[in-house]
Amino acid sequence: SVQDSFDLGLTTANPGFYFLAGYTIINQKYPDAAGFFTFLLAFFYLLLAFTAGTKERTSELFHRFLIAIGVVLAVIAVPVQFHESWITVGWAAEAAALTYLGFKLRFPFVRMVGQCVFFFSIFRLFLFERDLPPDAVAFFNVRFLIFLAVFAALLFAAYVYRRRRTEAGNDEKIFFSVLL
Repeated sequence: SVQDSFDLGLTTANPGFYFLAGYTIINQKYPDAAGFFTFLLAFFYLLLAFTAGTKERTSELFHRFLIAIGVVLAVIAVPVQFHESWITVGWAAEAAALTYLGFKLRFPFVRMVGQCVFFFSIFRLFLFERDLPPDAVAFFNVRFLIFLAVFAALLFAAYVYRRRRTEAGNDEKIFFSVLL
């Protein structure tokens, strides 16, 4: 209904504006705390999603919106908190965790967000992590460790998909096999 759409719009806009205002204020005086603030806000919305009434009193769509808001804030928190190569590694680890949680919670949207975050991580990997300093030693350099971390996260997600392949939709299987 129109009322439900308006409520969901407010539910989506409120954390967006709160994040932007809070980030602007915190980042000016305490830039190292901006990532923690974003992670805390993500945790709050995820906690709210699982404690906001029973499913009989609130809509399933409302719960899913709150989970989506929490997940998006968690994805945003990685580049806010970390810099350079740690963003790539952080996104890969987060994508692996979202894949696992998506199956654990039986929520395909979380798995799809995990796949998108894998895409961001791989994009960053090949765009920003491709250069190697001239004095780098083979296999004992930062770039190798970054590639290894992303590969390990992808391997973990592939393992989870393999174990739970009956629960995954066809669109997920296609998308994930493209990533691998």
